[in-house]
Amino acid sequence: VIFTKIKAGLLNLKIKNLTNISVHVSQGRVLLIGITENSADRLRIVKNIWEIDGVNEIYNEIIIDEEYTFSERSSDLLATTKVDTFLLFKSNVFSNNYSVKVFKGDLYIIGIAGSLEEKNTIEKYLLNIKNVEKVINFILLDKQI
Repeated sequence: VIFTKIKAGLLNLKIKNLTNISVHVSQGRVLLIGITENSADRLRIVKNIWEIDGVNEIYNEIIIDEEYTFSERSSDLLATTKVDTFLLFKSNVFSNNYSVKVFKGDLYIIGIAGSLEEKNTIEKYLLNIKNVEKVINFILLDKQI
């Protein structure tokens, strides 16, 4: 529900190239990843999301006015797909609890781990993904919520 409200609210802002912004939601926490043309648009996006009921935290990873080449997009998509596939097929990992995005070589993951073992399994795998420069981890344990 929060995700749908965010997307509807962002469409009303009429920001150019909104497709360059991805939104990931987990338990009231919102992860924003992408590129916008200026700091005013970046601020408008964040302010709009704070007004939505149920939003408790915002992780703002939107960068301003950088080029995102086709080569970068392709490499990022491949790395994202690898992680999504791992999460889907790894036993004792509930893939629906996670959202993953690789952007400009940085891997972002947000979600809820059911156990410390699950969290450690995912984190260990993420450290060995090719074409990923940095892992930005927003995984919480179920007990931390």
